[in-house]
Amino acid sequence: MTNSTPIPAERLLILFAKTPTAGQVKTRIGAQVGLEQAAQIYQTMLETILAASGGDGRWQRLVALTPDSDAAWFETRNLPYIRQLGENIGERMANALSEGFRQGSAQVMVIGSDIPELDEAEIAAAFSRLDTEPAVVGPSIDGGFYLFGANRQFQQQAARVLQAEIPWSTPQVLALVQDLCRQQSLPLFSLPPKRDIDTYEDWLDYQAASAATDIAVSIIVPTLNEELYLADCLRSLEHPCCERIVVDGGSKDNTLQIARQAGVRTLRCPVANRGRQLNAGAAVARGKILLFFHADSRMPAGGMAAMLSAMQDPHLIGGGFDLGFFPPEPFYRFLAFGANLFCRMTRMIFGDRGMFLGSDRFWQLGGFPETAIMEDAALSTSMRRAGKIAILPEVVETSARKYANETKLQAMYRTMWAYAAYRLGVSPETIKAGYYRMGK
Repeated sequence: MTNSTPIPAERLLILFAKTPTAGQVKTRIGAQVGLEQAAQIYQTMLETILAASGGDGRWQRLVALTPDSDAAWFETRNLPYIRQLGENIGERMANALSEGFRQGSAQVMVIGSDIPELDEAEIAAAFSRLDTEPAVVGPSIDGGFYLFGANRQFQQQAARVLQAEIPWSTPQVLALVQDLCRQQSLPLFSLPPKRDIDTYEDWLDYQAASAATDIAVSIIVPTLNEELYLADCLRSLEHPCCERIVVDGGSKDNTLQIARQAGVRTLRCPVANRGRQLNAGAAVARGKILLFFHADSRMPAGGMAAMLSAMQDPHLIGGGFDLGFFPPEPFYRFLAFGANLFCRMTRMIFGDRGMFLGSDRFWQLGGFPETAIMEDAALSTSMRRAGKIAILPEVVETSARKYANETKLQAMYRTMWAYAAYRLGVSPETIKAGYYRMGK
């Protein structure tokens, strides 16, 4: 420990940081806008997280500097610091946690310095989780994590996890850490995901989102090669109190260009997984209401107003819309009638008709499971158990493309089979394989 006298604290927050020196921080951003501007961006992020992480006496904060960082910047601000020790980031985090426990802290958390969206209330909530949970993690959208914490009695398991052979700075980090925690019998509570700032586009998007003050609804649209439908979808979702967020899973066509031309926020997921994409969009959303919407669907005139009106009911968990198909062929009208009757009877909502609920409620329910298929059915089941669900009469039209290469009976059977298999507990991977095999 340097620049401070060890002060035992029940809760210790360790901020991993670097000195904001040009050429040593955010070099990916520097390649886009120059090293000096990249250092200024990092300093802004660092000052933001320093302002949010003080704790006001609820926890002690300690900065962990990289071995090559000049400590003068931190010393002039009277910030207690230690040096990061270890060959990789995992070893450095493990050693920092051990230092905190050595000082006598009962709860120790490590956070990064490039998560400007992380605020004091969320840090406090993470510490509160450690009152009942052995360990917590804050997932980042790129597959890593921005926060990791543990209780003293689980420090050895946490250290073994962080010191394991993990390919750091890859999209597999979080999943591997979660698996290792299970192997170590270390229950790990996941906080809402956030996006760290790695590129200049990330930074611009963060600034734009921070400036937005009158957003009521965040609309999240997952995409994968949707250039034929996306423009019409986004036009139908235009509304003065809404933000539109496109989360792409690796499109090879013009999907992202179309989204950017429409002036919407864009994110990229390292893998094409609809549940993960939807969670990623929700993590950066600013609206109090979240609307999850498919790229090949269209919102009707008056649909947004109807949703906002319905959500005035404090007892309402969320809901969806009636469903229609285009082109408007007789069979598809019949299929939509049956689907709407089913949804009204069961209160089950699927993604192609739009799914909405409050942002706070979404995270309380655990978000979408990042499964191969049926992620919407899983969240809908949680919503239905939690309380009141609304099916609005406004009709969301969705493309009938998934039924184009099969007979009418095949279309009906495939849809019913998938839901029945889900209800019977068949694995999402098996359901997905069977669903798409039937559609060929």
